[in-house]
Parts: sequence; structure tokens; C-alpha cells
Amino acid sequence: MLLFGLQVVLMGVLVVFVVLGILIAVIKLTDLLQKGSANKKLTAPAHQNMLPVQETVLLEGSVSDEEAERIVAVITACIATLYENEVKSSVGFRVRSIREIK
Repeated sequence: MLLFGLQVVLMGVLVVFVVLGILIAVIKLTDLLQKGSANKKLTAPAHQNMLPVQETVLLEGSVSDEEAERIVAVITACIATLYENEVKSSVGFRVRSIREIK
């Protein structure tokens, strides 16, 4: 009777560890698949669907303080939208100031 009990215990432990190994393998496989799809998304050119750049020169004194704040907000939102899927360390620049072109 004792031998039968030990066999049942060993079979239970074996089943638990086999299932645990299968779960670990499935999790690692899904992790590799997700990393592979994330790398493909990051390597695609981000500027693919962008419109051509048009330079706009504002005349001096033509923008009020409120409009200037709105312009800064729009520029910041555009940059954030452009790089929302990028990893912070992979972005090649940092906006330090926005100034008028004269």
C-alpha cells in the first residue's frame, strides 16, 4: 500500500513539473513573437506617411502670447504623436526650445 502511495505522489509531481515546463515554453514563445513584431514596427520608417515640410515664416509681432502658446502645444503634440510608439532611448533628438525663424 505504501508503494502505491509513493507511485501516486511521484506521478503527481511529474505531471506538475511537465505542465509547468510546457507553460514556461509557451510564455517564452509568445514573448519572442511579441518582441519580433515590436522590432518590425520600430524598424519601419516613421516618416513614410508624412506630408512634405513647408516652411512658414511669421512676421514679427503678428502672434499674440495666447497664439504662441497654442503653437507650442501643437508642435509638442505633433512630436509626441510621431514618436508615441518609439522607445524613449531610440528617439534621436530632444526639443529644448522653439523659436521664431527670422
